[in-house]
Amino acid sequence: MYRTRAELIDILVARDGLQCAYPDHTHTLSPDTPEGPLQITIDHVEPQSWCREQGWTDEQIWDISNLALMCKKGNAAKGNRRYINGVLEERPVSRFVYRRLKRSQRPDV
Repeated sequence: MYRTRAELIDILVARDGLQCAYPDHTHTLSPDTPEGPLQITIDHVEPQSWCREQGWTDEQIWDISNLALMCKKGNAAKGNRRYINGVLEERPVSRFVYRRLKRSQRPDV
């Protein structure tokens, strides 16, 4: 059974309250704040990309037990990383190298 975004948010608010699930975020998610709305997003506790690698079905990926509420900023910061023993994984190290640097390291022919 597929649920709408609003239905999912209602279920998650009833389960967890309006707390942002991102570590170190203690603010309450509220659509009506004087400085503007804190945009509520639905986060996958286990990222969709990891779940698909593990062979999960869409029903398992979108199960309520794999969802949490986060603010937009926290969800973007988490990205597709996982929590391991309650700690968020480190970001992968970028291996970007400028083309001119690669070319300068080539042997002269």
